[in-house]
Amino acid sequence: MNAIQRSIDKLSLSGGGTHVLPSRRIGLEESVIVRRGVTLRGNGTVGFDHTTPGINGGTIFEVRSSVEPAIILESGASIADIGFDYPMQVAAADQPIATAPTIKLGQTGFGGYDQSITGCTFYKGYCAIDARGSTLSNVPFSNLTISGNRGATLHSFLELDYLADWGNFTSNNLNAGRIAPLNLKEGLVRWIAREGAMFRIGGCDWLKLTDNQAWGYGIGVRIEGARGFHGSGPYTVEGNQFDACRTGIELVGHFAQAIRLNRNILCPFDAATGERGVAINAQDGVEIDTIEVVGNHAFGPMHHFIWLGWGREHGGSQRVRVAKVFQNDARTEDSRGYGMTFGKIDQLLHKDNTMRGFAAPTSPTRRR
Repeated sequence: MNAIQRSIDKLSLSGGGTHVLPSRRIGLEESVIVRRGVTLRGNGTVGFDHTTPGINGGTIFEVRSSVEPAIILESGASIADIGFDYPMQVAAADQPIATAPTIKLGQTGFGGYDQSITGCTFYKGYCAIDARGSTLSNVPFSNLTISGNRGATLHSFLELDYLADWGNFTSNNLNAGRIAPLNLKEGLVRWIAREGAMFRIGGCDWLKLTDNQAWGYGIGVRIEGARGFHGSGPYTVEGNQFDACRTGIELVGHFAQAIRLNRNILCPFDAATGERGVAINAQDGVEIDTIEVVGNHAFGPMHHFIWLGWGREHGGSQRVRVAKVFQNDARTEDSRGYGMTFGKIDQLLHKDNTMRGFAAPTSPTRRR
């Protein structure tokens, strides 16, 4: 057991407190378990700018194990202002090493509650935060705050399969280009543009995703709603910016409650190849009670602004009860796609949308 773990355990037994790490690089070869009531805090990180890859100063865990999480965060625990670096990942490689997640929340099958991750920097980890393993049949995650983090992760920033009660994910910033600022078309940057996602989120009872930014990922946020009342919303995705993400927002599955996609900025194309994408994609296998798409702005190369309720291969499996699509602005050049393609929607309300550069503002036909 290392000295950091001994200090955390002692704090937890005495009722909780904060363990402050110094500003230096700390080699980490086994998991640190942050116990209930304890906050593990560093002194922040420096140097993660537009032109220089890596983290150059501050409190940094240099993760040396590919099979163990760097941090296991118990219920009632927090982590803040720490950097995580994975020297084992080589920027020029065709694909990354699938390491264990940087931070694992709770224990598999038991979820967790009252956890927070703030102000951390994640560099070249495969998955920054893993909140998988909870199911509807046991204890879910609840009261989870993830805010003010930044970095360049590879496969995902957050993976979450079921969240009950409350989740607030705000002001996080990922930029795949920081891995190799002078080469954005090869190596890990190219792999991320094809396979990476900032958020991969499963069923939630209440979720708010606001003011996050991502550049260079295959998907900005992917949400898979769960069948039934629990795990099906409501969801709010608002004020985010997903730039050079081939798909900005992707919805699949079942949403028995409202989902709101408002005031997001989306630039949907492949950062490595320039391939055109879709800003908002909800076309395959979705069942949505009510969706609100208001005040979003999309620009750059794209096939479609929104593709809602019309699956290319699942013609009978999707249905949207009510869709409200107002005051969106999408601008592209020489696109052969339609600005808005609508499929099986019982009540469609759309007005005051501006679609420029598409073959037509809306698809001429709707599948019912």
